[in-house]
Amino acid sequence: EASRVSALIAEAAKEGSLNWVDSVPAPATATALTDAFKKAYNLPNITIKYTRSSTAAIGATLQQQVQAGKVDTDIFGVGDPILFPELKKANALENYSSPELSAYAKLKADFPNDDGYWVTPDAYSYNPVANVKLYSTPITSWQDLLSPALAGKLNVPDVPSYPSQEYWYLGLKTKMPDSFFTQLAATHPGTSNGSSILEATNLAQGKVAVTIMPGFRASQAAKDSGATLQVYYPTEGSVYFGQTYALMANSPHPALAKLFEDFLLSAAGQTQYVSLEGLNSTRDDVPMPANFAQYSRAISDVSVIQLPWDSI
Repeated sequence: EASRVSALIAEAAKEGSLNWVDSVPAPATATALTDAFKKAYNLPNITIKYTRSSTAAIGATLQQQVQAGKVDTDIFGVGDPILFPELKKANALENYSSPELSAYAKLKADFPNDDGYWVTPDAYSYNPVANVKLYSTPITSWQDLLSPALAGKLNVPDVPSYPSQEYWYLGLKTKMPDSFFTQLAATHPGTSNGSSILEATNLAQGKVAVTIMPGFRASQAAKDSGATLQVYYPTEGSVYFGQTYALMANSPHPALAKLFEDFLLSAAGQTQYVSLEGLNSTRDDVPMPANFAQYSRAISDVSVIQLPWDSI
C-alpha cells in the first residue's frame, strides 16, 4: 500500500491539478478539504478547481463531455443514482477500488454502491423544515402539511424537474395514500426551484414558512442568517439520499483523482466533511457530529423510507 500511494503521489505531482465537481460542499468546505488533502499527501503546489452545481446540471455536463470525447472532470459527486449506471454503460467511469471501501460495510446495502465504480460515503434526507417565527406548530406527520394554516405558506419539491425531488416523491408514495397528495395539491403549495441553498435562504428570510428540503442546508442557513429553523422527522419516515462519488474515465488527472477519492473516503476526510456540512457519513467509524443534532439526526435514529436503488 505504501508503494502504491508513493507512486500515485509522484504521478499526482506531475499532473499538478484536479477538477472536482459536486452538488453538496459549500466553497468553504471544499477549501478546507483540499487544504487537508494537500497536507496529507505533501502536495502543496497542486491546484484543485472546485465547481459546485446542481445535480441535474452536473449530469448533463458529464454526458456532454462523454459524447464529445473530451472529459475534463476528474471526480464528481451527485445525488442521482440513475446517472452512474448510464455513465458506466458508456464506459465513462474509472474502475478504481479505494482501500477505504472496507470501512463502509454497515450501510453499504442501503445506498447506491458498485465496488470499483461508485460509492456513497454521505447521506441526507428530505424533511419538513419550518421558520419557527412564522410557523411554530410541530410537524409530527406528513399529514400535518395539510393544515389550513399552511395555505400559501408552504413549498414542496418540484417533482418532475429534479432527480432527488422525484425520489422524495417516489419514497413518500410507498407510505402515504394517494389522497394525501390530492389534498396537498388542493392547498396550492409553491414549489422549490431545485436549489436547496436558495430554498434555505428563502426560508430563513421568511419568504416561505415551511418547505421540504435537506436538513443540513437548514443548519447552514440558520448559521448565516440567525433565523430559527426547525427540521422535523415525520413518524411515517424520511426518504434518505446518498451523495455518491465516482471518477471519470479518460480524465486529465487520474492519479490525483484516485488519491483524492482515498482521502474523501478516509476517516479524516469524512470527519471533516460531515463536521462542516452536517450530513451523515455512511462510514462505519464516523458518527454524526453532535453540533448538528437539531438539523440532522443519525440514520440509526430515524425511520428510513428505503428506496430500491438498484431498480429505481
